[in-house]
Amino acid sequence: MRALRALRAWAPALLWAALLFFLSTRSQIPAPRVIGIDKVGHACVYGVLCWLIVRGLPAAADAKWAVVIASLYGVSDEIHQAFVPGRSADPFDWLADTLGALAVLYLLHRLRPRRAASSAPARALPAPAHD
Repeated sequence: MRALRALRAWAPALLWAALLFFLSTRSQIPAPRVIGIDKVGHACVYGVLCWLIVRGLPAAADAKWAVVIASLYGVSDEIHQAFVPGRSADPFDWLADTLGALAVLYLLHRLRPRRAASSAPARALPAPAHD
C-alpha cells in the first residue's frame, strides 16, 4: 500500500519530467519569436516540475529539495540537448529553470496557510494530499 501511495504521489512529477525529456529530443520546438520568451517558458515548465515534486515529497521532507531536484534535472536536460541535432546546451536556460523552480517554491511558501504560534511547528510547505 505504501508503494502505491508513493507512486501516486510521484507519478505527476515523473510524467512531467518524461514530457520535458521528450521535448528535449526534438530538434525544434515551435515557439513565438519574442525575445526572452524561451527563458519564460523554461521558468514556467520547471516551476510546474518543482510544484509536482513538492507534492511528491514526504510530509517530513524540506520542500527546498524540490528546487534542488528540479535544478539538477534542468542541468541534465541541457546536457542531453547538447547531443540532439539542432539543439545546444545553454547555461541561461538552466538558470531560467532554477529561477522558475525557486519562484514557485516562494509562491507556495507565501500562500501556505498560517498556523497559530502555539500549534506544532510547520513544515516548509503544506503536506501533499494523499489518500
